[in-house]
Amino acid sequence: MSTEVKSSNSLQGRILSALAFYDIFEYPLTLLEIHRFLQCYDRGREKNAQFSLGDILRQLNFLKNKIGQESGFYFLKNKGISMRTSEYSEFNVVKSEEIVQKRIARHNAAQKRWKKAVRLTKFLASVPFLKMVAVCNMFPIDTPKSDSDIDLFIVAKHGRIWFTRFAVTAIIMLTGQWRHKKIANKLCLSFFVSDENLDLRKLYKEKNLAIDNDVYLYNWIELIAPVYDKDGTYEKFREANFWNRENLPNMFGYFGVKQRRVDGGIAARTWRRFFEFILRGNFGKKIEDFARYVQFAYMKTDQKNRIANPNVVASNEVLKFHEVDRRKEFKKIFFDNVKLQEMNGE
Repeated sequence: MSTEVKSSNSLQGRILSALAFYDIFEYPLTLLEIHRFLQCYDRGREKNAQFSLGDILRQLNFLKNKIGQESGFYFLKNKGISMRTSEYSEFNVVKSEEIVQKRIARHNAAQKRWKKAVRLTKFLASVPFLKMVAVCNMFPIDTPKSDSDIDLFIVAKHGRIWFTRFAVTAIIMLTGQWRHKKIANKLCLSFFVSDENLDLRKLYKEKNLAIDNDVYLYNWIELIAPVYDKDGTYEKFREANFWNRENLPNMFGYFGVKQRRVDGGIAARTWRRFFEFILRGNFGKKIEDFARYVQFAYMKTDQKNRIANPNVVASNEVLKFHEVDRRKEFKKIFFDNVKLQEMNGE
């Protein structure tokens, strides 16, 4: 049995794994968050074991030599690798008040970005064939760096993904919030899928992007936070990715506060319905083909290197423009951190 599997065989291992993943981003967890983010990469008989908050609390008491607690937040005492320091510091003891204060400070700093994401999504709510706008990556748990952008995951109606991207990009450019050379606090429009391709495991396999034990993708799926959700698309996304319960058995999705949701007003709904009616059928397909042609022409002239990048996917099902895919790096850091915790105190 591999080290990767052994690391999650017990509840203690799963607790350490949850803390080890979020430790990469210097994000201590509450008891409820530990329960939600229990990592399960065991494929043995304990795979479907269910654990309560009480079970976790009892095990936390046995792990006091490895896990610290401050103001209701739990974290690894002996820090491994952090994406913020990009350094490996074996048995670097963390000061409890430091890591907790970092989480609180980042939470406060993220509020302005949340307001911006909501404000700009109100403009996008009028875009025909737009099914969902969600913030993604680590943004939903309020861990932005001062120079980072706001990543969006966008779902479009099948057969209209190129038109939707064209319209969304045009609106964001007009507002001056398109991510270009200056990325801080700008919107990153790098991930679109159609509403018939919501299963990311299947999609990544088809596009040759799949990796084993993709811990970042597993947590990414659980963390996405819909700001605009039409026709129950977020619930469809969760159903399509129900397989992820194999890895995060307690995942329950995102239920944000009303202030972080956009429904679209009467004017936006009227505008959207009118153009969806006009752009149905063959005429709409011609507009879709034209939008695809224009965007591909731009990519071929100004972004040749980007198109040649194996991490970039541009098709009628998915538009993914993340040139640097760090999932393998996150995976290595995660399992190195888990191994470090297993070594400590044994």
